[in-house]
Amino acid sequence: MSKTRFTWLWGVLGFGMSSAIAFAYVLSTAREESFFFWLALGTVTFAPGGYFWGRFMAGVLRVGEPAED
Repeated sequence: MSKTRFTWLWGVLGFGMSSAIAFAYVLSTAREESFFFWLALGTVTFAPGGYFWGRFMAGVLRVGEPAED
């Protein structure tokens, strides 16, 4: 798997969007604003964070490099 694919799948979709959905659910139950308001806010904040997290983890896990024997 390439670094770019890993970043988008595990960083943005895996971490960023799942965090945004959890964030929206928790805050919509605790506050008066709707779920979709918090989801929009969470998507704007957590998706870019997920991108950087995915890039960082791809470097740590050495994704896309040939395996050592």
